Amino acid sequence: MNQEEAIASAIARFWPKVDKTDPCGCWTWTGATASRSGYGSFSFFGKTERAHVVAYKLTHGVDSIPSGMEIRHTCPGGGRSDCVNPSHLELADHATNMADIKLYGRHPSRGGNPVRQKLIEKESQSIENKCTICRIHFMAQGFRNTCSSQCRSFLADSEDKQWLFDKVIKNDAGCWLWQGSTSTRGQAVSYRNGERQVPVAKLARQMFGLPVTEGCRLSRTCQNINCVRPEHWLDDWERFESRMMPLIDGCVAWTGAWDEDGYGIGSLNGKQGRVTRLLWEKLHGQIPDLMLLCHTCDQPCCTEPSHLFLGTIKDNAMDMVRKGRQSKWKPKPEMVKRGEKSPVSVLNEELVREIRELQKLGHSDTQIATKLDRPRTTVYNVTSRRTWDHMQ
Repeated sequence: MNQEEAIASAIARFWPKVDKTDPCGCWTWTGATASRSGYGSFSFFGKTERAHVVAYKLTHGVDSIPSGMEIRHTCPGGGRSDCVNPSHLELADHATNMADIKLYGRHPSRGGNPVRQKLIEKESQSIENKCTICRIHFMAQGFRNTCSSQCRSFLADSEDKQWLFDKVIKNDAGCWLWQGSTSTRGQAVSYRNGERQVPVAKLARQMFGLPVTEGCRLSRTCQNINCVRPEHWLDDWERFESRMMPLIDGCVAWTGAWDEDGYGIGSLNGKQGRVTRLLWEKLHGQIPDLMLLCHTCDQPCCTEPSHLFLGTIKDNAMDMVRKGRQSKWKPKPEMVKRGEKSPVSVLNEELVREIRELQKLGHSDTQIATKLDRPRTTVYNVTSRRTWDHMQ
């Protein structure tokens, strides 16, 4: 598509989204609009630009805005950010444009544009749907949705529960299938508590008084991705605890995945690793550097907190030896290569006999080494029977 065709396509798409019925002469943009600034958005030559800038380019030419220049509004009464009337637009530098915006109260931080005022009115009407903490944040921050995720909760009253029941269908398997908005992955989400998507499963757990750990990821126990029944979703700790099975001997076995050493592995509060370490850190805090987590029961898969204790590498090794759990493996005699058969041997049986005969005659290791032209250490190993101890 050449430039002329692209401009023709933009004109065909742009002007139908403009309302020219405003009595003040402004042409109101009815297409996509930025929520905070109130400026319209439009795709022009593969790039998203503000609608009033596109209107100026369509009227005066694609290259009509010099580098470093901006488009300012000259609408009656101080200008409107959603106006795209070319006669209300003119070139200006950045400083002049910003001074004009602040002068007429159209700066976003001052809540001056009409789109923002409509947003404030809309949010003010629904403020009763917010929790107490959210109401405080909402009003203190200039009617902006700045609440943290821990504030985005519903009041657990009959109205909220009825809102949930109106949007679900209960099937024979006991699932509550969500009929409202979904994310790109098919997960049930809601926009009721602000601009941000909120998982309905988390809201449902809050409505029915079930705990929701801040920042945790809920896990589904059924096969329906759009199920929002609170009992079918577990938070991190509930999922973690569900994989701990008490045994008769007092141990609590981990029924999840194991590593090659027999230790359970899993995740808790967004952190992955051996479950014993994750459990200890949840109950007692961070494990110090150079410290190991040891078992009193000697069962790697055990997650009973009373069976765990901290110790150094030496403590762990001594505990292993004290309980007789060190390796008992010994090589078979035929597997051991001695004397001249050893691949590292530098002597033969004749030299070894000669060294020991000279030792009996009272020669020192140094004298023997000099006489036989051998290293003193080699001679010492023979005379002290560190090597060749199988020979008399």
